[in-house]
Amino acid sequence: LAKQAGATVYATASAKKRNYLRSIGVEHVFDSRTLDFAEQIREVTNGYGVDIVLNSLAGEFIGKSMALLAPGGRFVEIGKADIWTPERVTAFNPNISYTAFDLTMLAIEDRSIIARMMHVILAGMQCGELKPLPYTLFSHSNVVNAFRYMAQGKQIGKIVITRQPDVPLRI
Repeated sequence: LAKQAGATVYATASAKKRNYLRSIGVEHVFDSRTLDFAEQIREVTNGYGVDIVLNSLAGEFIGKSMALLAPGGRFVEIGKADIWTPERVTAFNPNISYTAFDLTMLAIEDRSIIARMMHVILAGMQCGELKPLPYTLFSHSNVVNAFRYMAQGKQIGKIVITRQPDVPLRI
C-alpha cells in the first residue's frame, strides 16, 4: 500500500524473508535481527531518516527505529509489547508523533469497521489494484502444527486454518 501511494519503503526482515520483500519491489531491505539497520538507513537517506515508521519490533529496536524519524515524523506502533507512554516519547523526541494502533480495540469501538475495510480490500483485489498476501494453509485437524510453524517465525504472509480436512500443508 505504501508503494502504491508513492512512498519509498525501507523494510527490515529476517534473512529468509528479505528476498520475498525484494521480489515485490521493496528496494531497501535490511536485517531485522540486529540494530545495524538504523545506521544503514541513515546512510541510504543521506542522514535524513524517514517520515513514518510502522513498527512491530520491541525493546531497544524501538528507540533505534524512532531515532530514524525526521523532524515531524510519525511513529505508528502495531506491536503488542513495549508500548511507550506519551511522556516517554516526548522525553525521547518532542518533535515526533507516536500512535499505538490496535485494530482489535478499533473493532470493539466500531463493529462495522472491519466489514468496511474488507469491502475496500476486496474491491482492490477484484480490480487488480491489490494482491493477496502469501499464506500457508493448515486444516483444522492440524492446528497444533500450525502454531508450531508460527512459533518458528518462518512464514511469509499469513497462516490460515481451514475447516476442510485434507488440504495440502503448504501453499
